[in-house]
Amino acid sequence: MLWDAYQPKELRHGFNFWYAYGAFDQHNKPHYWINEAKEDEVTQIYEWSAKHEADVIIDYIKNPSAKTRSADKPFALFWSVNPPHPPYQFVPEKYVEVYKDKSLDELLIRENLALDSDAAEFKFHAGATRERTHLAKEHVKNHFAMVTGVDEQIGRVLKALKDKGLEENTIVIITSDHGEMMGSHGLMSKNIWFEEAINVPFIIKWPKKIKTNQKSDLILSVTDIMPTILNLAAATEGIPTGLDGKDLSTIITHDKGDKPTSALYYYIEEGKPASGHRGIRTHKNTYVITIDKKNIERKFLYDNVNDPYQKINLIDKDIDAKEILHAELLKNLNDKKDPWLEKYQNLNQR
Repeated sequence: MLWDAYQPKELRHGFNFWYAYGAFDQHNKPHYWINEAKEDEVTQIYEWSAKHEADVIIDYIKNPSAKTRSADKPFALFWSVNPPHPPYQFVPEKYVEVYKDKSLDELLIRENLALDSDAAEFKFHAGATRERTHLAKEHVKNHFAMVTGVDEQIGRVLKALKDKGLEENTIVIITSDHGEMMGSHGLMSKNIWFEEAINVPFIIKWPKKIKTNQKSDLILSVTDIMPTILNLAAATEGIPTGLDGKDLSTIITHDKGDKPTSALYYYIEEGKPASGHRGIRTHKNTYVITIDKKNIERKFLYDNVNDPYQKINLIDKDIDAKEILHAELLKNLNDKKDPWLEKYQNLNQR
């Protein structure tokens, strides 16, 4: 990914309305390339990015035009809100006020919290963010403030849909690309197989077709999102065959269909598709095989039902689960022709 990269029009996948930047973390002073703007025609904004973007979306919803959307046609809008994301201090003070009297013990309550650990056991993992838990101590209030602020902005957008009469038949999905360790296991950020990093929400609202206040244990992978959304929206013309992801739309709307039994975890170094670690998350377990830069192999197994904070590695204690999960992981990787699998098999033939 190129940092803060301009996206030429021919690479925008057919979107007719464009208001975007590429990976830029100055939340209080964002800038955007808008529609026909050239690379040197960037618009600087002096407002918290989530608030400003919500304003833009509300205008898009309430004031259709030739430059945005047709009032008599369906639309698809993607909002990639940056917060909650470092630098955490870039958040309006009014949201921080909500947490000003809260102590660390009240905010960081997970049983696997290890703020004073150097997480040395994960030194082999190039993507594990170690020795930075001071950021959790310093910025957890700002992090939660960002969550509160983004939640408020999403609420404003949902109200705009309702005010415009679009609430009943608009599919709204809220999800994320990753979570945040925030000191759990002595780590920060993402890139690792623990629940804090990989178990992200998938919230869907569609009053016309989906009953409210439901909870589901459906395992949904990133690759499932595209075919599922397109089938929900009846926009199936041209969907490629042979996708990695599955259409889970009938499960969501009618609880009908074969539910996935697992999701894959990948850690891959940039430009090296056979590198890194692979794992599988089922309803009960997380199982991971890691291969570090010295080709040393390690395995991890957690019982997420009886040990939800994943404090105990059962790899040498639950042999039956290990064998079942190992076979399922390798089958999934083989189905996807993952080049990592060949590397793993070669290492184990020595």
